[in-house]
Amino acid sequence: MSDIIRDAPLGQLIRFLTNNKYFQYPEEKQDFKLPDTWLTIMNDPNASFEESPSNGALAGPQHPRIPPQTLTSSAHGLEVDEEHNMEDANKHIPILPRKQKTLKATLGLAIYVLGYGVGPLVFSPLSEIASIGRNPIYIITTVLFVVISIPTALVDNYPVLIVLRFLQGVFGSPCLASGGASLGDMFSPMALPYAMAAWVFSTYSSLGPLLSGFSVPARSWRWSLYESLWISSPILILMFVLFPETSEANILLRRAKRLRILTGNACLVSQSEIDQRHMTITIRDPAVLFVQIYTAILYGIYYSFFEAFPRVYPVFYGMNLGQTGLVFICVLIARIIGATIYVAYFYYYVNPRIAKYGWPVQEDRLVLGLPASFGPVIGLFLFAWTARESDHWIVPTIGIAISSAATFILMQYLFVYIPLSYPEYIASLFAANDPFRSGLACASILFAQPLFDNLGIAKLLGGLSIIGIIGIFLLYVYGAKLRSLSNFAKYEPAK
Repeated sequence: MSDIIRDAPLGQLIRFLTNNKYFQYPEEKQDFKLPDTWLTIMNDPNASFEESPSNGALAGPQHPRIPPQTLTSSAHGLEVDEEHNMEDANKHIPILPRKQKTLKATLGLAIYVLGYGVGPLVFSPLSEIASIGRNPIYIITTVLFVVISIPTALVDNYPVLIVLRFLQGVFGSPCLASGGASLGDMFSPMALPYAMAAWVFSTYSSLGPLLSGFSVPARSWRWSLYESLWISSPILILMFVLFPETSEANILLRRAKRLRILTGNACLVSQSEIDQRHMTITIRDPAVLFVQIYTAILYGIYYSFFEAFPRVYPVFYGMNLGQTGLVFICVLIARIIGATIYVAYFYYYVNPRIAKYGWPVQEDRLVLGLPASFGPVIGLFLFAWTARESDHWIVPTIGIAISSAATFILMQYLFVYIPLSYPEYIASLFAANDPFRSGLACASILFAQPLFDNLGIAKLLGGLSIIGIIGIFLLYVYGAKLRSLSNFAKYEPAK
C-alpha cells in the first residue's frame, strides 16, 4: 500500500515538500545496493528493464488501485441527467422564446458531449509525453471538473450555464479519452479485454435519467447537477491518495533520473529520452477511419435514445417522468447481458485458444462482433416499428435492449482492436476517436427531435447501422492487409 501512496499525487507531493525524505524509492535508501542486472543495463546498450504497471512491478493483488472506471463513472455516468434538469430549468431561467424551448432543453446535454470531443484534442497528446504522464492530466482536469460543477449547479443565467456545461465536458473528457490508454498500461493483452469491458460498463449513463427522473420532480433541476458534484468530489480525494502513475514511459523516465543521481552515469537514460518526439499521429489508415466512423454512429444511436424516450413512453403509454426514467434500466440490463456474453466468450473460447495455439491475428478477435453488428439494426427497427399505442411498451423496450447489448459488445471489439494494433499510439488514437463520437452524439441530440417528427430517426440510424455491418465484415476480412500497409500499426502476418 505504501508503494501505491508513494506513486499517487499525495505521495509525490510529500516527497517534494520533504526533499524525498519520506516515501523513498528502493534506490534512494542508504542500504540500497545496485543489482547486477542494473549494472548490465548500464554497460550493455541492448539490455533493458521495465517497471511498467502491466508487468507486475507496480500492479498486482498486493497493490490495490483506483481504476479509471471510477473516474469515468463520475464524469460520464450522470451526464444524461441534463435532459431532465434542463426541461425543468426552462421554468426558472426563461430567456428564449417558447418555440425554442425544445432546443434549449437539449442544448445543455449536446454542448456537454461536444466538450467531451474537444478536451481530448489537448489532454490526450499531453498524457503521452513522458515528462508529464497520465496522472497530472487526470488530477488537474478532475479538480477543474469538480470546481466548475459548483457554479454549474448554482447558476441562474442560461448562457452561463451552457458555457459551464461545455467546460464540464472538456475537463471531464480525459477519463474517456485516456482511460483506455491507462488500462493498456496496467493490464496484459490477455486481461485487457476484461478491463475494457469493465471500463465501458462503468459509464452507466442509463442511471442518470433514472436518478433525475425522481430527484428533479421532487426537488429541482439543480439536483441532477448536485449528484455529479457529490460523486466526483470523493472520487477526487481517492485519486489524490490512491491513484499512481501508470504511464510506462513516465515511470522509466523518473527511474532513469534517480539512477543517474545514484550512479553519476549520465548515459543511463530511458527510451523516451532517446526518442524525444511529438506525440502526434495523422489518421490515414482505412481501418482506423472505419473504427472512428462506426463508433461515432454507435455513439450517436445511443444518445438519440435519450431524445426518443420522452417522445414515446409519455405520449403513447402515459408514463410520467419518473416512470420514463425507469425504462432506462433496460439499457443497464442490456449492458450486463452484453458484458456477460463478451467476458464469457473471451474466458471460455479466446484465451484457451491463445494458450493452446498462440496469439492470433487481431482480426480474429472480431469474430463475435460479426453477429453482434446485426443487433443495432434489429433493435432500432424493432423500436421504430412497435413504438405505438397498439403495441405493449415492453416491445420497443426490448428493441432498445437488443441494440444496447449489441452496441456494448461492438464497442469492446473496436476499442480493443485499436490498442492491440497501434500500441504506441493508444492515447492519441483514443483522443482522435473522441471528436468523432462526441461530435455525432452532439448532433444526434440536436437533430433527433425534428428527425423523429419528420423522418423517423430510428429508421435512419438503423439504415446507417447496416453500413456498419458491411464495414465490420470488411475489417475482419481485409484488416490484416490494411495494417500491413500502415505506417503506424503493429502488423502480424495472417497465420
